[in-house]
Amino acid sequence: MILTDTGPLVALIVASDQHRQRVQDLYAQTREAMLTTESCIGETLHLLGRAGGWPAQNALWNLLRLSAFNRRGA
Repeated sequence: MILTDTGPLVALIVASDQHRQRVQDLYAQTREAMLTTESCIGETLHLLGRAGGWPAQNALWNLLRLSAFNRRGA
């Protein structure tokens, strides 16, 4: 299981984030489920609101709703 903080969550959503490719590559290569906290989700929503407004925040909700963080399961 990979504990995921705010930075990688933002990088998954914001196309201009300098770490986006690294995070996408890691996520594509791992077989581990990703885990985060409610606090990180709240902070990520705040930063995404500043970076891309509602569309960016909605992208995070869709990612979580589709269980992308649990899709590989243990």
